[in-house]
Amino acid sequence: HLDNLLPETFFAPTESSVESIAPQEQPVPATGLSNLADQDLRQLVEQQGRAIERILHLLEGRAEAAESRLESTFKATIPAEEPSEKQFFPTTVPQRGIYHSSLMSDALSASYNESVILHLRGEIDPAKIEDAIQQLPNRHDALRSVFSSNGEEISFAMKSSAAVEVLELQNQNAASQARQLEGLIADHGSTPFSLSEGPLWRATLVLLDDTHAAVVLTAHHVICDGWGLDVLIHDVFAFYSRQLGDASITLRPSNSFGEYLGFCEQRAESESYSRAIAEYAREFQRGFPVLTLPTIAGREAASSFLAARNEIHIPPGIVGSLRGWAGRQECSF
Repeated sequence: HLDNLLPETFFAPTESSVESIAPQEQPVPATGLSNLADQDLRQLVEQQGRAIERILHLLEGRAEAAESRLESTFKATIPAEEPSEKQFFPTTVPQRGIYHSSLMSDALSASYNESVILHLRGEIDPAKIEDAIQQLPNRHDALRSVFSSNGEEISFAMKSSAAVEVLELQNQNAASQARQLEGLIADHGSTPFSLSEGPLWRATLVLLDDTHAAVVLTAHHVICDGWGLDVLIHDVFAFYSRQLGDASITLRPSNSFGEYLGFCEQRAESESYSRAIAEYAREFQRGFPVLTLPTIAGREAASSFLAARNEIHIPPGIVGSLRGWAGRQECSF
């Protein structure tokens, strides 16, 4: 999952606005020069950039056109990322379970869809929002992943095939906008992904008016869960802030999910891992305990994948007491 890549100093946005993103400590140049392995090549590119900047200052009245040429020069100078030697990685045991469950039916597969809706208010530039979203798979290889037909391996494409859909609702009234947005969210959640073909994520940009837009972002749980969505939310706002000219917004390099899978493969072959597996086998040799919780309504004979969510606010005093009790029981809360 993307949540395995969450940095220790991760800053989760508290509001769905661009202003809620704070700068991080270690800057990463927007040009990506820090990713170049050849120091001499990096210096050469930087020297070219400084030379072009001096030319721009001399071209009064043509700054906008010159800036566009500067950006094109940088893109042409920076070499494309080379494919890694190992393109296939063994999947984790939880991933295999999710994969084979998803093969049972489209409805079951869609029940693993994780969705979030982001609201942006203020300066709305649709093209820059699209670009911010499209940068996500460039930063996170998990969004470029597909699974083998047996679910045993996962591979990463060099580029994402996902396209950002745009829904223009500026000329409709509030009731119609709300109805269509609700339907879009339902479609995102109920439409299954093809785990063997990809892409395993989708995004739709909804334009509501000149100062309000929404982004519906959905990914399959086999590569992204709730913590992973937090990472994507943070990155979308950070990318968009930089697109709008906020140079203080920086992101540290993201870890590779493929590298994490390689670590899991090595760990599975370690002696400590073997001892842990043996300990769990002894602990549960007679089976796992079954917890049956009471329900408000009776269980239907035929299972379905329909679900609902109820949010209940628990007073802080009760939460504190529960946490204290859980700690005394050596349990998490």
